[in-house]
Amino acid sequence: MKVTYIYHSSFMVELSHTVLIFDYFKGVIPKINTDKDIYVFSSHKHHDHFSLEIFQIFKNNPKVKFILSNDIKLNDKYLEKNDIDLEVKERIINIRANQSICVDEMQIKTLKSTDLGVAFCIEVEGQSIYHAGDLNWWHWSEESEDYNLNMERQFKKQLEGIENQAFDIAFLPVDARQEDYFWWGFDYFMKHTNTKIVFPMHFWEDYTVIDRLEKIAKENGYERKLYKVKGDGQEWEI
Repeated sequence: MKVTYIYHSSFMVELSHTVLIFDYFKGVIPKINTDKDIYVFSSHKHHDHFSLEIFQIFKNNPKVKFILSNDIKLNDKYLEKNDIDLEVKERIINIRANQSICVDEMQIKTLKSTDLGVAFCIEVEGQSIYHAGDLNWWHWSEESEDYNLNMERQFKKQLEGIENQAFDIAFLPVDARQEDYFWWGFDYFMKHTNTKIVFPMHFWEDYTVIDRLEKIAKENGYERKLYKVKGDGQEWEI
């Protein structure tokens, strides 16, 4: 398995016969073996998780399928206005929160995001992969106590659905804008799932937050599972 960090919350996972691309909106996608099955996932419509550019990048590969959260609305007029061939609609699979579907030989289950859209739980080629999208414990110092308590409840309720579940790889947000609370969701996930390898994401180019996260991981016993992201295009052979 090869994992490539593209940018922000976007990663590519390449398996023996399958390529998964998550939440692309910017950056360089590595050269892909087009003999493999390629799936492009978008967890929600926010500009830092979805871009119409995905349809342009793969317009010459009719095998590529797009698995989009159902908050991403793409009517014919909008696609035509943006020079997107309407043929692409035949390759789009919309998925809602708390849904399970099978696409080809890949099993996909979603959780409801605490922001917008979904998180993805994927079983493919014997590998279990989790991409959080914006499902996170969003605690903000400027928000009210009621807001933050409600956010905590929503986050923990969603994770009940994957309590103690085994994941080979997980991609989780660590947003430095949350100040001292940036690690809460990450830590809770790691303590309530059986995750082998975890990659931080959604850190807005603030790589210092990953150094801070490493210290927390050491204190909580999962530092060997943490793979540090150091720059766009970084690759790992796993």
